[in-house]
Amino acid sequence: MIIFSWNARGAASPNFTRVLKEYVSQYKPNLVAIQETRCSGTVAQKAIKKTGFNFNLVIDAQGFSGGIWLMWNNPNLSIQEISRNEQALHISVSYNLRKWFLTIVYANPNEERKRELRNYIANLVPTMNCPWMLCRDFNDISNISEKKGGAPPNLARIRCFRDCMDSCGFMDLGFQGTRFTWRGPIWQGRERVFKRLDKAISNPDWRICFQEACKRILLSKLKGIQNSPKYGRSEFLDNLEEDLNKELEETNSNRDCNLHTQTIYPTMKPGYMLKMKRVVEADEIEQAIFSMGLSRPLVKMDYQRDSIKLIGNW
Repeated sequence: MIIFSWNARGAASPNFTRVLKEYVSQYKPNLVAIQETRCSGTVAQKAIKKTGFNFNLVIDAQGFSGGIWLMWNNPNLSIQEISRNEQALHISVSYNLRKWFLTIVYANPNEERKRELRNYIANLVPTMNCPWMLCRDFNDISNISEKKGGAPPNLARIRCFRDCMDSCGFMDLGFQGTRFTWRGPIWQGRERVFKRLDKAISNPDWRICFQEACKRILLSKLKGIQNSPKYGRSEFLDNLEEDLNKELEETNSNRDCNLHTQTIYPTMKPGYMLKMKRVVEADEIEQAIFSMGLSRPLVKMDYQRDSIKLIGNW
């Protein structure tokens, strides 16, 4: 299954329709999610009709802010809306005899509104006993390496987002392509700011059930480590390689999606999470994490068109 997600920053213009049709023609996605549509009502419905999709779910923009569309054509793709609010659309997806959950997110930049979104997601966790993925625009970074330029990152905001991910049991699915998904304007006398605000995250059950997609991520990380100039000369890289090899071995040995996640992923115990939070050298992160590549991307970021493409055989 291919999911295409795009923060359009306005979806009522002819340019939006033209670019979206180009993407759909190239990647042939099963699901298309559009965030920050900035339109509602009859304007939104007319714009959706021009895209050529037969089915849709819509969260209207509030004035000229926000808005989420989910669109698809395949009548055999069973989509059921579970819940929604102004910042998220939570659905179940049934396809090829598999059922899983997907939450399309567009987080409001306001901190109070983002706190409301985090509470909404946290309240969904007890009901999620199936594979679950969340994607797109969280308007937050999860570590200091996800920002470049401008003032130092706000550590309190990073901690809030990380605490939400950890308490909910989410893990970042990684990416291929440019490190940053958002770039700010250039102010006189200042450097441009870049951030990775867009990401795909999931619970462990999603990783277990879609093992082929996760294997590509693990292999990509191992390739990035082995291509690092510090390979063989860094204790951090050596330990990370060992952990990734163990996780890959466990993934290869498991074919049953119903096994208990702690048996399959013992590395996700709290002690391991604390270990992964320790401070490491910036150049180690640069070489080991962000120089990775996939033979076929699971997640591909394109900040020039501000899009994230989730590609895999699910």
